[in-house]
Amino acid sequence: MSFRQVKDEVREEFLNLFKDEYSLSSALYAYEDQLHINIVDKQALLQIKQAIWIMIMFIIFLVNIIRIHLAAIMIKKCLNI
Repeated sequence: MSFRQVKDEVREEFLNLFKDEYSLSSALYAYEDQLHINIVDKQALLQIKQAIWIMIMFIIFLVNIIRIHLAAIMIKKCLNI
């Protein structure tokens, strides 16, 4: 095996786990679990952002429909129809 550079944040996380008296295997499992939780959180966040974007687009659609109807009402009033 060759030497590989480790990110500072990863090294600090493992050092903190070892300070909390984790064994090597339990530290690996704990770190892996945290990675999975972060991925799930990011996926959930993306789903929430997509849902919000869909709601915003629907609201914009409704506002445009209301504007069209108000314009039609104003035209009818102006033309006395």
